[in-house]
Formats: sequence, C-alpha cells, structure tokens
Amino acid sequence: MRHDLWTFLEGTLCHDIMFGYSGDRGFLQQRGVHPTDFLRSTWAAKGDEKKILVFVRQHATEA
Repeated sequence: MRHDLWTFLEGTLCHDIMFGYSGDRGFLQQRGVHPTDFLRSTWAAKGDEKKILVFVRQHATEA
C-alpha cells in the first residue's frame, strides 16, 4: 500500500491535504477540469454534492 494511505489510516496524515490519485486525475482530465478549480468548488459547496455535480457539468469540456 502507498505510504500516504497508511499515514491516513493511522491518523497521522494532515486532513487538510488532498492527494490526487490516478482515478481522480483521470476523471478530471477527461472532463477538462483543473484539479485546483475542482477543489475550490468542492470547498465552496460545503458538502453539497449537487453543487459539485453542477460545477463539473458546467465546466466540463465536450469530448
């Protein structure tokens, strides 16, 4: 397992840090959404999943 996963499971990883895994990066890249913009929108949504989905749909480039 990856080091950052172990530290998270042990509770020693800072919860204010997000690690972008290949699935995350692939998802965002396929939609043309920059990870920083996605994180800002997620933070601004304050847990409202509908707001996050709206952001992704509005900002996704057409493939």
